[in-house]
Amino acid sequence: MATSTTLHAVAHRLNATPVKELPPVASYLASGIADSRNILSTAHSSRGSSHEAELAQLVQKLKARITSLLNDKTPEGRWTAVVIVKATVEAGQWEILRDCANWIRSLISILGRPDPYSTKKLCIITLTRIFQLTHSYPTLVRELTTPNLPPFITTCLNQISVKSSSGQKRDLVANPVLLETVLRAFLELINSHPTIFRPFSSQIHGLLTSLMGSSPSTYYSEAGLQLAQELFVALHNCAPKNTGSEEWIKAYRSTLSTAHQTADHLFRAVIEQWESTDPNFKHTVGINYSANVGDSSVNPLGLESWSGIGAGASRLRTLISLLAKFLSTQTHSSVSLPVGTIFDLTARLLAVNAPADNQESGVSLRADISKDEKMSLWGELPALHEAALNLLRLVVEQLGTAAIPVAQTTLDQASWAFGSGKNCGVIRTAVYQLVNDVLPIVGPSMSKIAFSSIVPIVKSACREVLPPTVNITPSNDKQSGNSKQKVANADAFLQRPSQKQSTSPSTFANSDCRKPATKLLYSVLRYVPAEIIPPSLRTEIDSVSILTGNHETILASVLSPAINMSGQQIMPSLMPFLARNNPSGQDVEALLRPRMPVIAGPLLTKNVDAEDEEEQEDEDMGDYRGTSFESSLRASSNAFPSKRTLPVDQEQDSAMMDVDRESPKRVRIEEQTTTTTTAVPILTPSMPQANVTASTAATGTAVTIPEKSTEQPRSIFSDDAFKTAKPPVVEANVVTTSNVTTAQAASNTVTPQDGGDDDDSDEEIPTLNIESDSEDGDDL
Repeated sequence: MATSTTLHAVAHRLNATPVKELPPVASYLASGIADSRNILSTAHSSRGSSHEAELAQLVQKLKARITSLLNDKTPEGRWTAVVIVKATVEAGQWEILRDCANWIRSLISILGRPDPYSTKKLCIITLTRIFQLTHSYPTLVRELTTPNLPPFITTCLNQISVKSSSGQKRDLVANPVLLETVLRAFLELINSHPTIFRPFSSQIHGLLTSLMGSSPSTYYSEAGLQLAQELFVALHNCAPKNTGSEEWIKAYRSTLSTAHQTADHLFRAVIEQWESTDPNFKHTVGINYSANVGDSSVNPLGLESWSGIGAGASRLRTLISLLAKFLSTQTHSSVSLPVGTIFDLTARLLAVNAPADNQESGVSLRADISKDEKMSLWGELPALHEAALNLLRLVVEQLGTAAIPVAQTTLDQASWAFGSGKNCGVIRTAVYQLVNDVLPIVGPSMSKIAFSSIVPIVKSACREVLPPTVNITPSNDKQSGNSKQKVANADAFLQRPSQKQSTSPSTFANSDCRKPATKLLYSVLRYVPAEIIPPSLRTEIDSVSILTGNHETILASVLSPAINMSGQQIMPSLMPFLARNNPSGQDVEALLRPRMPVIAGPLLTKNVDAEDEEEQEDEDMGDYRGTSFESSLRASSNAFPSKRTLPVDQEQDSAMMDVDRESPKRVRIEEQTTTTTTAVPILTPSMPQANVTASTAATGTAVTIPEKSTEQPRSIFSDDAFKTAKPPVVEANVVTTSNVTTAQAASNTVTPQDGGDDDDSDEEIPTLNIESDSEDGDDL
C-alpha cells in the first residue's frame, strides 16, 4: 500500500509541476519510481478488481506523461524525461520494456537535436541500458534491439566524428566531448551484439587507430585512450563465425610489429646488442640517420606517422599499453598467447640504459647522432622501462601458476631494470611490485642462487621503508687567501653536534615507494624459505620491521623463524615485539595461547595405549576383589598424580595373609634373597613426624626412616583397610636400598617392584618385595 501511495505521489508531482521546474525534482521522482518496482514490474488488468484497475490506470498515466515529456519543446522537459525513462525501465523490466519502442525512437531523435551535452550523454546512457536489459529476452531483442541499435550506432559516431570525403573513413572532431561516453557504450554493447556491430567495424577501427596514433599535441583524456584500446581489442568479436581467435592473433602481431618498428627508429642512437628470439623478426632497414628522428612509413597497425623523441616515446608507450589490453581483455573463444614475444620486446626495452654518470661509456652509441637527441632519449627511458615492467607484471597476474616457466626470466629482467634505474622512484616502485607478484608463485621453490639475484632489490626495499634522514654538516675547508670565497649554510654552524644526522648515500626519500617496498618485505618472509635468506639480510629485514612497527611483516617473521641449512634457529624470534605492538589481535592471541587440541604423536599414542591397557587390567582385578580399595587408590592418585599414596604396613603377618588373597600377576612374595638397585619411595603418613637418617649396615646408603607414630597404622591388606573410605595423605621420599631385612621392610618400608618405571600407571598396585638381609632370616 505504501508503494502505491509513492507511485501516486510521483505521478501527481510529475503532472502538477511546471516543466521548467521539473529538473530540480528529477532525483526525487526517479527514487520514487525505483521504490515502486513491485507495481511497475507486475502486469495489471483494467478488468480485474477495483484496486487492480486503479494501478493499471496509474501506470498508464505515468507512461503517457513520460511520452509527452520526451517530445516536449523545452530542453528541461526532455532532460527530465530521459532521467525518468531510465528509472522506469530499470524498475519495470519486461513489463515496461515491451512497450518502450516509441521511447527508444524519441531518445535517438534527441541525440540529433542541438540539446546540451548533458542531455545527450544521458540519452546514450539510457539507450545503452535499455539494450542491455533486452539482451535476456530474445523477443525483445528481435522487436527493439535489432531495428534500433544500428541507428543508435550511427548517431553516436556522428557525435564524435565526421565522414571524410574519400570514403568510409571517419575523422575525429576537434573537441569530442562525448568521446568517453560513446566508447564506453560501444564497449558495453559489442560483446552482446557483435553481429549488429559488424557492418560498422571498419569505421570504428579507423576511428580508433587515428585516436591511438594521435600526436601528443592533440589532447585526449587518459580515460578516453584506455577505452579506445579496450574497444580496439574487442573488435575481434565482430569477425565472422569461428574466426574471432584468428583476428585476435592478427591484431596482436600487428601491434607487436609496430612496437618493434617504432623502437628501431627511437633507439637509432644506440647500437643495440639485443637479438630477437623470433626467427621471423627483421629490423627496419633504410633508416636515415642524418634526418630528424621519426617514422613516416606505413606500419602494420595503420597508425599515423610521428616525429621527435617525445612523440616516438609516447607512441611506444601507447603500443605497450595496447599489448597489455590484449592480455587483460576477455575473449569469447580461447586464443593462443605468444608469451615469448612479450619477453622478447621487454628484454629489448630494458637492455637500453643511459650511460652511468652522464658519460658515454658502457653503452655503444652512434657518433653521427646529435647529443641533444641522446639526452632526450635518456630522459624518456624511465617511462619506457616502467611500461615494460608493468607489462611483465600483467603477464604474471594473468598466467598465475602457469607463469612458473618464465618466472626466473621475469626476475632477471627486473634485476636489469633495477640496476640501471634504482635512482628513479617509478622504476623502483615497478620493480618492487613485479617481484612481489612473482614471489608467491616461485618463492617456496627458489634456490639460494636464484634468490641472490634479487638480494639488492630486497636491501633497497629495507632502506625504502625507513624515513629519510638529512646530513647537515658544516664545511671544514680552510680558505686560503687566493682561494675563492665559498658559501656556507649559517644554520649548520648553530646546530648542536647531537642534532647532526648522517645518512647513507643510497637512502631514498620517496613516499610512493614505501607501500610496495613493505609488501615486498612481507612476501620475502612469507614465501621464501628461511634457510636461503642470508643472515645479514634477515637481520636487516627484522630490524626494519621492528623500527617501522609493521604488524604483517613482524607476524611473517614470527611464523617463519630464521634457520640455517641444517634446520637450527640462528636468530631470536620477534614474538615479544609482536605481542607488544598488537596485544589484542586475534592472530597474536592464537600464537601466544593456542586453544586447539594437541595432536598425538607416535610416542604419545604409545603411552596412551599402555595406560589404557593398565586401566583395563585394574578394572578386571577390581571385579575380582571388590572396589573399595581401588576407589581409595584412584582418589589419592587424582589428588597427587606424581606420588604414590599408600599407607605403611608394619605388620608382616597381616601382610602375608593378605598376599594370599592377591592375584599372582600383581603381587609376588620372593623367598630368596636378591639385591635391588631400584629407587624406592618410602611412604609415610601425613601426620607431623620427624625424619631420622640412618645408614644400612651392608652398603652404608642413607635411608630416610620416618619416626613411628603413637597411632599404630593399619595394614593396607587388612580387612579394616578395605573398609576405609578416607585415604591417608602420605609423603614419598625416594632412596636407594640394598639388602634390606625382612623385619625392616615390614616395619619401615614398602618397596614397589618397579617404582622407578615412568611408564607404570598411577593406579597400579605396588608389589611388595620382602627380602631377608641376614642368614638367620628364616628363623624370623
